[in-house]
Amino acid sequence: MTVADIVLLKRYLLHLDDFSKIQTLHADLNEDKKVNGIDLALLRQAIANQN
Repeated sequence: MTVADIVLLKRYLLHLDDFSKIQTLHADLNEDKKVNGIDLALLRQAIANQN
């Protein structure tokens, strides 16, 4: 996971880009069958905890 993933997820949430089915599965970090702001927050937290 990198900052580039945050950018991709933000663009998806703003409807600027589409995700493939596999990207959607990977982006659903809390596994609630939805990709939303919660997943973005979890991604940010995971990246912050890498360092």
